[in-house]
Amino acid sequence: MTEAGRGLITNISSFGSRGHLHSVLYGMSKTALDKMAADMAVELKDTGVAAISLWLGLIRTELLLSLGIDEFAGFSLQRAEDPEFVGRVISRLARDPDLAAHNGHTLVTAELGTRYGIVNNDGTPPDSHRAAFGGGPLFPPSHQVDVDDRIPSREDLS
Repeated sequence: MTEAGRGLITNISSFGSRGHLHSVLYGMSKTALDKMAADMAVELKDTGVAAISLWLGLIRTELLLSLGIDEFAGFSLQRAEDPEFVGRVISRLARDPDLAAHNGHTLVTAELGTRYGIVNNDGTPPDSHRAAFGGGPLFPPSHQVDVDDRIPSREDLS
């Protein structure tokens, strides 16, 4: 990708890096993916390749729909994401002329869907779960340090 001067690396993370969800190990692994995307952005600066972590909402899987319920964990299944939704979001994100501005960030797929006009197969826009996990900016913080202001490496100091 760096040779081509363009590309997108996405991680599928979760709101579980913001608040407790499932278990300690789940939250740690998702937080690590968000941090990895942020650190990759430093190393990918000016290559044309972006690393982004994505937080999906509730997914309307066949198993979940087979339960015959309208809500799961307090979220409406009618406003959950179809399994194909994230693929359409990633495809559109990869074609975003401003892709570099997202490098190193954690983004919510439902919010990207709203920005890009992407909806579920039935035409409904999925809900963002940001508010359920405290709202606010995602990783990295809105006051993100410029990648040129990073802590110097040993090579930089010699």
